[in-house]
Amino acid sequence: MWLMLACLLPSSVHAVPTQWQWAHPFPHGNQINATIWGDSEFIAVGEGGNIITSPDGAISDNWTLVESETNQNLNDIAWNGSDSLVIQSGEKRYVSVGDQGVIISTDSNMQWQLRNSGVTHKLTQVIWVDKPALEDSFFLVIGEYTTTINDPINGSISRPAAAILTSPTGYSTWRLESATLNPDRFDNIPPPRLNGVTWNGSLFVASSDAGAILTSDDGIAWHTRSINGIAWNGSDYLAVGDNGLALTSSDGTSWTTLTSPVTTNLHAVTWGDDRFVITAASGTIINAKKTTLWTWNIEDADPDGLLNSTTLRGIANNSGLLVAVGDNGTILTRPHSSGTPSPTWVARTSGTSSNTSENLHDIALNSANFRFSAVGTNGTILTSTNGIDWAPPSAVSPAEFTTDLFNISSGNNLMIATGKAGTIISSSDDGATWTECTTSSCDSIADEWLLDSSWDGTSHVVVGSNGTLITSSDGINWTAQSAQTTEHLFSIASDGASRVLIGGEYSTQIATNDVSAILSSDLVMTSMPDATTFTSGRITQEALNEILYFNNRYTTVGSAGTILTSDNGIYWTPPNSITGGSEIANDLFDISVTDSDDNHLTASGAWGTLLQSTDNGLNWNSIGPPLTGNADFLNGITSNLLSNPETPT
Repeated sequence: MWLMLACLLPSSVHAVPTQWQWAHPFPHGNQINATIWGDSEFIAVGEGGNIITSPDGAISDNWTLVESETNQNLNDIAWNGSDSLVIQSGEKRYVSVGDQGVIISTDSNMQWQLRNSGVTHKLTQVIWVDKPALEDSFFLVIGEYTTTINDPINGSISRPAAAILTSPTGYSTWRLESATLNPDRFDNIPPPRLNGVTWNGSLFVASSDAGAILTSDDGIAWHTRSINGIAWNGSDYLAVGDNGLALTSSDGTSWTTLTSPVTTNLHAVTWGDDRFVITAASGTIINAKKTTLWTWNIEDADPDGLLNSTTLRGIANNSGLLVAVGDNGTILTRPHSSGTPSPTWVARTSGTSSNTSENLHDIALNSANFRFSAVGTNGTILTSTNGIDWAPPSAVSPAEFTTDLFNISSGNNLMIATGKAGTIISSSDDGATWTECTTSSCDSIADEWLLDSSWDGTSHVVVGSNGTLITSSDGINWTAQSAQTTEHLFSIASDGASRVLIGGEYSTQIATNDVSAILSSDLVMTSMPDATTFTSGRITQEALNEILYFNNRYTTVGSAGTILTSDNGIYWTPPNSITGGSEIANDLFDISVTDSDDNHLTASGAWGTLLQSTDNGLNWNSIGPPLTGNADFLNGITSNLLSNPETPT
């Protein structure tokens, strides 16, 4: 059974809808999956390719069934006609998407035509992405399919993945994009299923299963808002991550978001030259310093213009020199700059006969002898006493060692490097010779990637994939610890005394004084004393079914009545209040603006649930009609907004 309901109010007032009437099931009784208001009519799409239209959305005999050219289920509909540039061009289009790769759109006579998507995936959502220039605007379609992927960490796995299609017009060629997840970190891994996508004019934000939030600059390359690096300067921590993510804290528990000058992924951070220095994608290096306020500068890391596509992944500092490393054997240095805001970097060679083109993932300084060591793909290890002249170590055991290395750290006169397949190699002679760990404690983590390490004052601490956390005092015998999470852990920092911070995928944060006894309460899920502001990239354990951006605020809805809001896509807060009966715990499927003038939002869901907010998501009230049927699920909601704002459908 499907249904459509209309709220009837006097046309002279703006009010919260309280009286609902049945508006359909006429002329058919199939399920309706989405509705939209555009070009002076409501359009609803649904099961069996059915499309119905109405000028007012209220009276049953005012709905008209129109030909759709398909009998596949239609799951969503979008319109580009509110874009002023589109109106000027005369290219207004509706686009609807559905099962088996179906895409239909209207022609110049407003007749629906079947388009060639080139895929058979289930297509679940379509949005119009309006850019400042019409030629840059496009329709973006989200689909899903089940695929078996070669996950670089967990091997061959089967999971739902997202398909992304784009078209500038909605009727010309549709292109299947090569959608990726964290492309700076992994190759050719598709993003997970995306349940809802919204666009704020500069950033895509998507909701997914298990409370995940993902972001994208272009709708194709998606990121999990991971924390990739953490540094401590004696008074403040700075954590950096995907899409320019920057967070600061004095205690590791209460965090404040910072506005970095770039939106590229930030990979590593160190304290040096009296400032935090951060390496990033696209050959970028930035610095940050806190006085009364935080100040940021972009450094001149690429004076020759050769690093536009190079990711800089690691950075280290000694008393007078900063060294950064990255893809294709990139090594950059600069001296301390005596306060110069944007100092210039100089490219160095690897010092090997072939001038290595391997990707260098990390660099560390052995403070005992001021020797730099860098590690990378295919077992690459390079050392330098001055940061300028580089050479491989004199010996590595086993001699044929070729495992990718991700991290290197130093502590207690021992250097530790970690990598794929649970690999740990160590050096006790300043990086001159290296030996791989072959003890049973290392064999037990052979399936994991070891992604970062640190010396906490008493132990070497290594973190990695699937919540891996191990400790050792000698680099040979390792003990597994519980991180209280199974998220991938990418970064770790210590104040060298007692406090250890760990960062990971989906902005996972752990703050502890004892890595051998981490508590669930050590997972930093809040930034406010009232424990209501979620900073994790998994902002709930519930599935998030839809997301909306309106009037400078994101709102996402999901199962079990979940509603969360954010002003920036990073910090998420539940509403101040949700008033109603047991229905407020029902699953929510959709959210829409139902009065743009007065910040009215309406969410619809299972068992006839309708919740409305009159303050852009901060407070909600149940306004649901008295439905009794077991199939009374409200899958979508829309309004004719400015034309008749008090009549949502």
